[in-house]
Amino acid sequence: HHTGDLCTADSYEPHADPLPARREKKFANTGGRPTQTAYPYYNLGWPGEGVIVVLSWAGQWATQFNRDDSTGLRVRGGQELTHFRLHRGEEVRGPMVVLQFYRGDWLRAQNLWRRWMLAHNLPRPYGKPVHAQLAACSSHQFGEMINANTANQIQFIDGYREKKLNLDYWWMDAGWYWNKSGWPNTGTWEVDTQRFPGGLRPICDHAHAGGEKTIVWFEPERVTPGTFLYTNNPAWLLGRDGEQKLLNLGNDEARQWLADHVNKTLTEQGIDLYRQDFNMDPLPYWRRNDTPDRQGITEIRHITGYLAYWDALLKEHPNMLIDSCASGGRRNDLETLRRAVPLLRSDYIIEPVGNQCHTYALSLWVPFYGAG
Repeated sequence: HHTGDLCTADSYEPHADPLPARREKKFANTGGRPTQTAYPYYNLGWPGEGVIVVLSWAGQWATQFNRDDSTGLRVRGGQELTHFRLHRGEEVRGPMVVLQFYRGDWLRAQNLWRRWMLAHNLPRPYGKPVHAQLAACSSHQFGEMINANTANQIQFIDGYREKKLNLDYWWMDAGWYWNKSGWPNTGTWEVDTQRFPGGLRPICDHAHAGGEKTIVWFEPERVTPGTFLYTNNPAWLLGRDGEQKLLNLGNDEARQWLADHVNKTLTEQGIDLYRQDFNMDPLPYWRRNDTPDRQGITEIRHITGYLAYWDALLKEHPNMLIDSCASGGRRNDLETLRRAVPLLRSDYIIEPVGNQCHTYALSLWVPFYGAG
């Protein structure tokens, strides 16, 4: 099993633990982001065979492994807290589970999983397997995109061309939208035309003319005071007034508006890769919204809506890649990875020492990708 991500040096660290008779092991993520601190991909091995067990739930989950007096093992997993009744005609869904039995050693099993993951799960734009990408951005020069503008973005693209560094993508991260206090002031998803006259389209067109595509960052679920969504659509939000809130993707009207608005933005601006971040823990918002006889329902509705939202983007842009990000690698459950690729497995990096600087390669990463 592996540690999840918490932007620390041990993010995604592998572990191999024995499970003696009459013992148990429990795992759970924290805060509602599915691969934060814990990671629901497991390889249970015994002499000559075993089974890979994966629990996929884009919210708060828990797993438990109980060994009996002999060789029996019971595995339980699911949404961590549920206690609810359904209304007449109402339906809900639960987590997805994958079991992959194998013969041979556990490293062979990791590679079997990797082959299955690549062949049958990851997106296939234009019907082709995804591959490593070379991307660059100017985030360190311009405070993400807060101090960026049309001219300096084009200048950087041209600089890479002059050095003959052939980029697949030019990456525009947080802060390209109207905001009052910096890039975390999210909730107004309109291009700041004071810094970017004509929107992001001139930058995207310039990139396309030289053979590069573009990545643009969004964080639609976190809504902060003073933004469009906070002011105009309070019924769509979960949270306390005056504090940041969560856009409730379990609200059909909110989800439809978001899908329509983002699809329009992607098309009008000429964006090629949609990068979605999630820099807040949703679990307190979900649970505070539940009544005692409906515990877990808000979480279920949000997760169902989150997946439906991405499906709506892919319906309009079937060959577009989505980058899954949540303060790094905290949202890499299997159903998310059936729709997206994480370009960064964690936000943790080694800081430069003295006047030295470092270059980091960004590439496709999937669970168990490097094993064996």
